[in-house]
Amino acid sequence: MRRRPGLISGISAFALSAAGLLAGCIAPASQTPAGAASAQPAALSREDVAGTYVLERSFEAAMQLELRADGTYLYALSVGALDERSQGSWSVTPGGTITFATTPRPEAPEFERLADGTVQDSPYLIVIWPNGVPVQGINVALQCANGATAYGYTLDTGWPYEGPEEDMGGDDLCDDPQSLRLIEPVHDVYSPAYDVAGAGGGLRFVLHPNDMGVRDMTDWQASVTGNRIRLLHESEGAAVLVRLPR
Repeated sequence: MRRRPGLISGISAFALSAAGLLAGCIAPASQTPAGAASAQPAALSREDVAGTYVLERSFEAAMQLELRADGTYLYALSVGALDERSQGSWSVTPGGTITFATTPRPEAPEFERLADGTVQDSPYLIVIWPNGVPVQGINVALQCANGATAYGYTLDTGWPYEGPEEDMGGDDLCDDPQSLRLIEPVHDVYSPAYDVAGAGGGLRFVLHPNDMGVRDMTDWQASVTGNRIRLLHESEGAAVLVRLPR
């Protein structure tokens, strides 16, 4: 069975790309030398911290965080194909730790399996939006009976699997498919594992966007130092944002 390295690495290519674009504004945690005395910072209030913050060092990613004095926030990130936003409330401790609560809590996008199609010559699988329009660029991971995994991605005509297109699959990729997973790579939407043993094709799925593009920042934290904040950004470290002049 052949494996397709291009698609294997492509399943999380966007996530890696976004992380790379943000690399210029990711700062490692600061360390205080052993035995060094640390000054006690002055207690901070919301009024001290309120303002509009943007990424300090980035030419290809744009992030903005507006902390309002009334305790509400607005957040936006644009990098590559990803645009996301968030809003809610925030609070700050006297020591300068900010916590966030997104309101309302967004509903995550999700895949749903539909009844298999019966149209002759239909593709092996197709993913559609709720309005019936096909979704392109959905990565497919097909688990084979021998333990190997075949990979592909959808076009506006679905995924032919056994079609002749380059990197779309071939007769020798998986003789006995057992299960598959779907991945929307821009927003990292993963489906459960669907049982496809014995299915000959005509698989149909719908991607419900729900609140796609809305980031749930509940329990995110940030630390304040002067006119800069370090915002926890997933597992990549802390994105450094600087406050614009008031």
